[in-house]
Amino acid sequence: MKKNQARFFNKAKLWLKKLYFSAPKERTSLFKKAYSSLYDVYGNAKKTNSNDIQKQEFLYKLLVGRGKDILEIGCGDGKLLSRLSNISRNCVGIDLFPSKYWQASKNLKFISTDAVLPKIKKHFDVIISIQFIEHIHPDDIESHLMIIYKLLKKSGVFILETPNAITRGTYKRIGYKTETMIWHLHLKEWSYQELKNILSGTGFLKINTFFLPMSFAKYHFARFGIIPIEFLLFLEKMIRLIPVSNLRRLIGRLIKMENCIIIANK
Repeated sequence: MKKNQARFFNKAKLWLKKLYFSAPKERTSLFKKAYSSLYDVYGNAKKTNSNDIQKQEFLYKLLVGRGKDILEIGCGDGKLLSRLSNISRNCVGIDLFPSKYWQASKNLKFISTDAVLPKIKKHFDVIISIQFIEHIHPDDIESHLMIIYKLLKKSGVFILETPNAITRGTYKRIGYKTETMIWHLHLKEWSYQELKNILSGTGFLKINTFFLPMSFAKYHFARFGIIPIEFLLFLEKMIRLIPVSNLRRLIGRLIKMENCIIIANK
């Protein structure tokens, strides 16, 4: 590990510990301090890779549909939401840190606010959360999902994507967290089973997932990728039995199961 990387890692480890053992009232301010200390985030949220955006755009346009009111939680630079605004009625993106890449338009609005417990009065057809909930303190996840549930219109859809704790979060453990969690300031990584349990408890009636084991298939057979979550619960249970973490990660990478993708209907 190079000197600068080692310095960053040790600093991130300290911040993660502070965040993990923080009191609820101090977490928002601690998040701001941690991210501004480790990254150049204020006014300069990381710009999304254009190839990643093209892949996300194809999938999320299929999942979202046309003419909807959309909210994206933790929208980052807003590039995905900007592309979704072309087929949507209204789009709102929220993030703790404003980005210089935000480009609002007639039906696209960005709000700099606490994305964990957002205070928004408007209701939405679709709420999207991509690579966000792993940064939330586990004690706050139920409150966060309850707010999302309340912000959805009747028959609204919550689309969630987050690292899979079984196939991607099983790196070398350092103290109470894994190495990869420290690098990315992940307070809690989730399995499909955990997410299903907590979403069902929140009130979501139908929980599906998106799964296609080959990357090219996402473009040719994407419509067939929305399946009941029970299939991946079984697959996840089988992978969990593998004792070697590197092998679990390899299998997760090969079958495109590094992330949990959930489609939950109110």
